[in-house]
Amino acid sequence: MLFFGTGIFVISNFPSSAAPPPKILGTCGDSFVQSKKFRMVPSPGDPDYSRNSNDFGKEVAIRLTNKIGIYSGDGDDFILSSNFAAGHKVKVCLESLPQNCPPGDNRGKRYSFYDYLTGARVVGADSWHMCGGA
Repeated sequence: MLFFGTGIFVISNFPSSAAPPPKILGTCGDSFVQSKKFRMVPSPGDPDYSRNSNDFGKEVAIRLTNKIGIYSGDGDDFILSSNFAAGHKVKVCLESLPQNCPPGDNRGKRYSFYDYLTGARVVGADSWHMCGGA
């Protein structure tokens, strides 16, 4: 996206063509990775990050431009890889819906992501806690 006016233009980091999140089981749409970080601690690229032996196994949070986020426990090797880097185009598919949830609590949707650039796949839930949980 370009903005003109003062002689300065800005190119948006992410294309605006992301599909809305899939709502029907088994359907897919395209989006773009906005960020990939460790869930609750500094991540590679953060100013206060320092790699240590405890990195492996930390939960990873991936955020897409269409507002879908998933949590996956793939840890250090996954977050340091080039898979699902910011700006990558991904296919996102709704794999399962939460069951027997309290009214209004729909946490626990499971999605699969496919990175078109690297061919990597990951599956995760849209919330660390499933419906009815913490």
